[in-house]
Amino acid sequence: YKRMTVHSFTGEIPDCPQATAGDPLQWDAIPLWHGYTLYAMAVKGGATGQSLTSPSSCLRHYSPVLTAQCQISLDGSCNFFSSNDYTYFLRNTKKLITKRVGHLGGADEDDTQASYISRCRVCMVKI
Repeated sequence: YKRMTVHSFTGEIPDCPQATAGDPLQWDAIPLWHGYTLYAMAVKGGATGQSLTSPSSCLRHYSPVLTAQCQISLDGSCNFFSSNDYTYFLRNTKKLITKRVGHLGGADEDDTQASYISRCRVCMVKI
């Protein structure tokens, strides 16, 4: 079995591609998960690109802040805080944001940052 990652470059979740009757190699693609297209991350002053063919480029959940750090307090508990790291998601073709929107959603799903991110699907290919 092989994994295949498909990106729509739109707000629509793509289907897994299927072989057609005329293809010399017959195969079947089974959906594993769908998500949002992660393109790159910049962490601690360094940057790393993300291959769009990798399943790790398709994150199940969108979050504009993917990195967090833990500062241990005197009582031993962990106080989480976001750092100055950046994540870069691939934008879809939806019209540009014209007003401030929330990042985690709300009553109107069209008014979230996630609605502007390209969608993707990871498939398992059986040959």
